[in-house]
Amino acid sequence: MEKFISFFEDSRSFYLIKTDMLGRYTYVNQFFKDKFGHISSNFIGTDISNTVYEEDLHKCNETVIKCVQNPGRVYSTLIRKPAPDQTFYWTYWEFQCITNDLDEAQEIICFGTDFTELIKHSDIIRQYAFQTAHHIRKPISEISRLLKEIKEKNIGQEDESVYKME
Repeated sequence: MEKFISFFEDSRSFYLIKTDMLGRYTYVNQFFKDKFGHISSNFIGTDISNTVYEEDLHKCNETVIKCVQNPGRVYSTLIRKPAPDQTFYWTYWEFQCITNDLDEAQEIICFGTDFTELIKHSDIIRQYAFQTAHHIRKPISEISRLLKEIKEKNIGQEDESVYKME
């Protein structure tokens, strides 16, 4: 497990954090420090609520409860974190409860990544799809209306394929 964790210590793509059972940071990797340094210069000992968008704190708490109830199992959630410009970053996290030799919950380890750009792009794609659908809906409706009118007037009866839109 330690070799696995050491891989993420120097990651430039993934956050690695550990908290005690009271929700205070006991470790954060350099990538986390660099990204969220506008919040604190030293995270160790501070509560996670300082780095989680207020409306998402319940997600963290619920995920930790699941982890403690099922040590060793991984649970995931999307959490917003404050950005320097008063907006927020969308982050995806996987949580796991680490136990001691007596199987008592010792700490929570979390791996995270920033999904902000992906979510922004998906919103742009969704908006484009909506606008495109709006622009083509009227011509398609008009074509359908004309085909129906042609069929009703029995124009072009000799060629039934005119009525089929396949």
